[in-house]
Amino acid sequence: MARSEPDLILHGTIGGIIAGAVVVGWFAGVDVVAGQPFHTPARLASIVLSEEFRGPWPRLITVFTVLHFGVFVLLGVAATAALKLFDLDPGLALGAVFGVGVFNAVHYTGLLVTGTNLLTVVPVPHVAAANLLGGMLMMAYLHRALRAESPLGWNVLKRYPLVYTGVVTGLVGAAVVAFWFFAIDLAAGSPFRTPAALGSAVLLGARGPVDVQINLGVIAAYSVLHLLAFALVGIAFAWLASHAKRAQNFWLRALVVLVVLEALFLGTLVIVSGWVVENVGWAGILTANVLAVVAMGLWIWWRHPKEGGLRQQAAET
Repeated sequence: MARSEPDLILHGTIGGIIAGAVVVGWFAGVDVVAGQPFHTPARLASIVLSEEFRGPWPRLITVFTVLHFGVFVLLGVAATAALKLFDLDPGLALGAVFGVGVFNAVHYTGLLVTGTNLLTVVPVPHVAAANLLGGMLMMAYLHRALRAESPLGWNVLKRYPLVYTGVVTGLVGAAVVAFWFFAIDLAAGSPFRTPAALGSAVLLGARGPVDVQINLGVIAAYSVLHLLAFALVGIAFAWLASHAKRAQNFWLRALVVLVVLEALFLGTLVIVSGWVVENVGWAGILTANVLAVVAMGLWIWWRHPKEGGLRQQAAET
């Protein structure tokens, strides 16, 4: 539906405010958990204003809040204009790209201009997670406000059955692995130790257990990578399953997926940080991946009858 320029500016402004509020809320929570309320906005304001970072902070927080929402309003209006210019419908996938790409680029460009060490001001995982969520919620609002006719997010995958089945299959495998390691960590008295160790190694370059950061940002950032990786594995699994004419062939292909998955996972960890493998344990990793592949296989096996797939083909043979 065509929209007038005032409507686009209004909705872009509201969308930008929503995204900005999400980022503010994220870091407010992080600061409270760390026992330093309003630390992040005050720190960023001191950098922008080239002032010494010391309390009290009311003026710094006020200045940063105005600047923060001003930038996000401009980004929201720019995003809405881009949707119109390129005839795009707002969706969650586009929001994720916009959040991680544009929001992050603006954040780090601003810090780069000030000559600040970019990676020490605000933890990268927190910036990525906050901007990702902000971009997605902004596009969710624009989808509703602009009355887009296309599906918002998940349902758009239903246009592509193989991708849809593969992504769901991958999420099943990701959930199994996540629950397995959560149970192990819980039994050891250190909940979320494994994703924190993996996230610290892959994202922050941790060189040993003493460098592991067990916090929401690292865990959330690694969880996103975990889900994306398994979504790709699930799509590959679904494609292999769609080409299996017999049940035996299907489980043989599932074994291939397991071998490839194990090789990629362990190979990546050894290259990035071998200490994580020793910390997590070879047996635990192998068991997690075996359970994941079996769960994905059972999911595909159960789902295929509705799609004229494996169980029907197996029955016919």
